[in-house]
Parts: sequence; C-alpha cells; structure tokens
Amino acid sequence: MVNREKLIYQLKLERELYILKHRNSLQKKRERSEVLLYNAPMNWMQQWPQAFPITVGWGEKHKITDVDGNQYIDFCLGYSAAFPGHGSRDVVKALKEAMTGGMVYTMPSSLDAEIGTLLKERFGQEFWGFALSATDANRFVIKLCREITGRKKILVFNGCYHGTVEETFAMGEDGKTEAREGNVGIGIDTAETTTAIEFNDLDALEIELQKEAYACLMLEPVMTNCGIIHPAGGYLEEAKALCRKYDTIFIIDEAHTITTDYSGYAKKHGLAPDILVLGKCIGGGFPVGAYGVSESIKSRIDGIIKVEYSDTSGIGGTMTGSIMAMTGIKAALIYELTENNYRKAIGNTAIIVNGIRDIIGMYQLGWSVESLGARFDIWFVDKPGVNAAEAFANHDGELYEYLFTALVNRGYIMSPYWNLLASVSPYLSESECHGFINALDDILTAVAE
Repeated sequence: MVNREKLIYQLKLERELYILKHRNSLQKKRERSEVLLYNAPMNWMQQWPQAFPITVGWGEKHKITDVDGNQYIDFCLGYSAAFPGHGSRDVVKALKEAMTGGMVYTMPSSLDAEIGTLLKERFGQEFWGFALSATDANRFVIKLCREITGRKKILVFNGCYHGTVEETFAMGEDGKTEAREGNVGIGIDTAETTTAIEFNDLDALEIELQKEAYACLMLEPVMTNCGIIHPAGGYLEEAKALCRKYDTIFIIDEAHTITTDYSGYAKKHGLAPDILVLGKCIGGGFPVGAYGVSESIKSRIDGIIKVEYSDTSGIGGTMTGSIMAMTGIKAALIYELTENNYRKAIGNTAIIVNGIRDIIGMYQLGWSVESLGARFDIWFVDKPGVNAAEAFANHDGELYEYLFTALVNRGYIMSPYWNLLASVSPYLSESECHGFINALDDILTAVAE
C-alpha cells in the first residue's frame, strides 16, 4: 500500500529535484511567455504535472534530449504519433527527396493511387480520403454522414476523444448531454448536436439508436483518453448491428488504437466499419489524416458531393493530400509501421506490463495495468473501469504527479494526462524495459507501507 505521508514528502523532494535538473527548460518557458499564446505553440503542451514542461532539444528513435542535456526514454512518443520513432532516417530521406520536386501542387500526383492501394491492403477499407489530421478527418466524415443520412445529431461515448471536433466534447448523465468541462467558444448547445452515453452499455445504445435521429456513431474501438477501456465481449459487433438496423453510420476512429496491431484494431477483430479514421503515426511524423469508407458509403457520398461545389463543401483544404503527406504515409507504412516493428513494440509492452504487475503484487498496491498492443496504462484501482464515469472517479492527482515527476527525474517521459499512460517503441532494448521496471520499483519503495 501507499503511505500518504511518505507520498507527500517524496513528492516535495521530486518537485525540488525537477526544478534543479531543468533550469534551462524553465528559462525557455519564460522566453515563450513573452511572445506565445499559452506559453507554448499549443495550449495542451502546458498540460504537465509541474509548473513548466521540459523543452526538447533533440530526438532520435525512442529517446529525446532536453535543453538541459538530460536524456530520456520517451514513453509519450507524441501520444503515439511518433510511434515510428523520432527522426527515422528512411522516412526523412523519402520526405527530403519528395520535397526537392515541390511540396504542394493542389493537383493529383502519381503517388496517390499507390497510397490508396497500400491503405486498402493494410486496413481493409475500399476507398480513401485525406485530411491534415485525424481531427479534420473526423470533421469531414461527420459532415458527410449528416448529408447522406439527412440527420443532424451524432452519438458518442462519455470520455471519448476525437481531436478538437466540437460536437464530440460531450458528457452525458441521466439522459442529459452537456458540453464537456473546459470546452470554449461553443456556438450551439451541445445537446442539439450530440448525445453522449456510457461505453459498454448496449441498452443505452439501443435506446438512442432506435430514435433514428443519429447520422453516425463515432467511437474508438478501445477507449484511450480516460484510461485504456476495452469493449465487453461482443459489444462492438452488437453496436455495429444496431447501427445497421437503425441506418446509423458506424465510424471507428483509430488514431490511437492503430498501435494495437500491424493492421489496426478494426481489421484484427474483423469489425469492417462503414468508415475508418486514421491519423497520428500514419504519416511518419508528417501531419496527415485519412478516412476509409466502404463501397456502399462511397456510393452515397458520390450522390451528394458535386465537383462544382468542392470549394464550399467544407471538405478538404489547400494542403490536404499533398505530395508530402502521401510520401509520409508511404514511408511510414513501408519503413516503420512494419510487422517486425509491431512485434517488437508489443513484445516490449508485455515485458513492462508483466514487470509492473509484479511490483503491484509485491507492494500490495491494489492497482491494475491495462495494455493495448504497444500501449499501456496504470490504474490506481484493482479493476479497470468499464466506462468513463468509473475511470474519472479513480483519479488520484497526488499519486499521478509523484510517479510522473519521479520518472522524469530518472529519465523516463510518460504521456502527460491524469494517469500513467505510455506508448512503447519498437526500438527499446530488453535491458531498457527492465531499467524502467527497476526505476518504478525504486520510486514506489520510497512511498510504500
């Protein structure tokens, strides 16, 4: 068990050590605050347990070095966007070669059909569209679903994350949907555009779908933004069947769960969604999103997308589908998102998860750890939640801050959020996996009863 008095004392020590080890990062934050909104290029870069984040100087494969010269094994990996590794030489070479011929044409290139074929073979969807991110892809497909169904509302799950799509920042309780706390500048009452229900509740799902009011159900096949929450057996298959019954389009967003397997979660489990959304690591570090649709959905889209109105449809953008984006996808799929790399990353994850479970048992912590391919997270309860309500109820801010900060001070970066979430690189060695386990053991020894 964790001794709370020891925890508070050790947290104070780790906070002090963090400041001592990161003086240049603090100075860089001060410099940014003079010229940048949010003290960072994006506001969520401030989402760090301490008063300031580290400032990165360099990255290579699974490691980063900060401006103070501290080196880390990176278990954040850009929230899995850098799963292929930082600075992949093969990806960089491909992008550099493409760049010499021009980066933006706003016309098709000879590479496009090849990329569509690669995506179809890997992930199973028959026709593909592109965006600058999974967020944009989600926006596009929601618009398309509304148009082809004639319905305006969408259905999502509490605790979901589909990028910065306004309609998906929703929480539902007792049959009432509201905007998720923290969302700003809302133009339309969230309840008018969205209904949010709990994951893994088939009865609640059918109650909503039978209203025949929803253009689409948008979901992660495994929830990842409030802890890794797996679907109950048969849940996703039943959800898809209900969507078909009530003419609601079944969308799977795999921006995070793509690290499950070489071909992603949906194909591995034979889910064949109407629409599949990809992002993050799919571009090898270059910003890109992609959405694949079934033939039946394509035929419905063909009926409403008119070339003469392409500039007013709200689908696309000047930089969408650039030669650089297509090159990034090809290079990522061929050189980094390989079966061998997936096997290594998933194997590394298994080593670490087993080690964490041993530690949990040794100290009788009453915690649990969940994994999803090359991702894992630690729950501070003995049984992971089955939905967002259970996940949020188990938040422990002091414990999270202590573990996160102590790991940073020992050379390990986790994904900054509210629990210990990690993406695991294929480039980790077995000894580095055990080094992480030993570091976590040492950190917990200091606060154990």
